[in-house]
Amino acid sequence: MSLEAGRNELAVAETLLNAKGVHAVFVRRIVLMLLVSAALGLTVSADALADRDRLTRQEIVDLLAGNTAIGRHRGLAFREYFDEGGERYYKDARGNAEEGYWRVTEDGHYCASPSEGGWTCYTMEASGDSVMWRGTDDDTPIAAVIVSGNQLDAEGGED
Repeated sequence: MSLEAGRNELAVAETLLNAKGVHAVFVRRIVLMLLVSAALGLTVSADALADRDRLTRQEIVDLLAGNTAIGRHRGLAFREYFDEGGERYYKDARGNAEEGYWRVTEDGHYCASPSEGGWTCYTMEASGDSVMWRGTDDDTPIAAVIVSGNQLDAEGGED
């Protein structure tokens, strides 16, 4: 396992350990199994334990509309709320905030744009409440859990 892959799995593990939601207990057990396996020197892939399926256009819309993603990207905790009208609101642990837009293409790519324009698109994979965005230009996946409603200003889950 490469150092970068290990860092990505650790970021996913940290995000999932802070998860709140319907499957939080189950997710924490999987993460604890991963951490124990890593401590024992075993190489276990998070993707192997949690079969991630690429989401369709409708699945992405149903998952995101009116809900909040809580996760990490390159080690930085973030929250992003996706309103049902296509606007998105982002905040990270450093206090950076951004408003913009989101949409899903007919072929099932999630696309985001800051308010001044310029779309960036991703494929999305999911397993339970956890999701992974994979960009075409950026090989660093973005891991998050989806929680119900607008949790942009809620406490917890952001270290």
